[in-house]
Order: sequence, then C-alpha cells, then structure tokens
Amino acid sequence: ISPDELRHICLIKALHPIHIQVNTAFTRTFFTQVEEREDNFVALFPGVEDTLEVLSRQYKLAIISNGNRKRLQRNLEKMKLTSWFDQERLFTTENDGPRKPHPAIFEQALKSMNTAAGQSVMVGNSWRNDVVGAASTGMDAVWIHPANIKKISERRIGKQKVIIVRSFKQLIY
Repeated sequence: ISPDELRHICLIKALHPIHIQVNTAFTRTFFTQVEEREDNFVALFPGVEDTLEVLSRQYKLAIISNGNRKRLQRNLEKMKLTSWFDQERLFTTENDGPRKPHPAIFEQALKSMNTAAGQSVMVGNSWRNDVVGAASTGMDAVWIHPANIKKISERRIGKQKVIIVRSFKQLIY
C-alpha cells in the first residue's frame, strides 16, 4: 500500500479509542499540519555549512530523500543550503520511484548524475534506509551515528565499506 494509505490506516487506529471519525480529508489535513509544525523545528547539525563548503570543492553533492520534494526544497531554502544542491540533484521518492532502502532510487540518482556506484558515497543517519540501501547498489556509505562509542569506526556490508562517524563535520577528516 502507499505511504498515504498507511498513514490513514494508522491514524484511524490511533484515534479509534477516543471515537474520532477519520476520513481521507481529515488525514491529509492532519499530516499537513504536523509537517508544517515540524518544519519550525528543523535545525542543522553543527558545522554543516563549513563541511558542505569543503566537500563541494571536490565532490558533486546530492540528496536522496524519502520525503516530499517541495518540503525538502523549502527546508533547504530556510536553512540556506541551496547553493550546494542543484535542483537536478534532489532525488525524492514521490518523483523518482520506490522509497529508500530500495536500490532503484539510488540507481536513478547515480544515472542522473552520470556516475558509478564505486565512485559514490552515501552519507546518512539511517542504517537501514541510507547505509543498507546504498550498499545494495554497490556504494560505500558513511553513517552519522552520534551514539557511536568510537570517534570514527569502520564496518563492511559485503564488499561495501561503511564508515561510522559521530558528527557531520567529521566528514572532512
């Protein structure tokens, strides 16, 4: 089922005990309002601008997101990050197919950017969606995991290397 249908079913189940009738219009309005309020709390990891500036000198940067494209663009503008991410380097599930960790969205990004998996690295904060998804396409990955015991460590998923860091700014070390 689609993500919207799943949200609708979950909301029906969540509000059933308090006898609130839920139809698709209610669900759409409810989640739109939740997302609008969430956007008020969007914040950058420390050192993001400096890190992106350094990385952009050597690499083509892109975003692969399971989120809504318009919301992603709005948040990039709000956080003043648009100078590092061209519109054609924003890949979202609503426009580019299945959700992460499905390999298709990673493959679409690689194809659009005219690069090979072996020349690309996925940086993300979700082990399942970002790291496992990237590894399934042959990409190495960096997992931003603030609770990691070591400052920087390494694992493997099959042949793919996964570097684990605690902070975004460690990407330039």
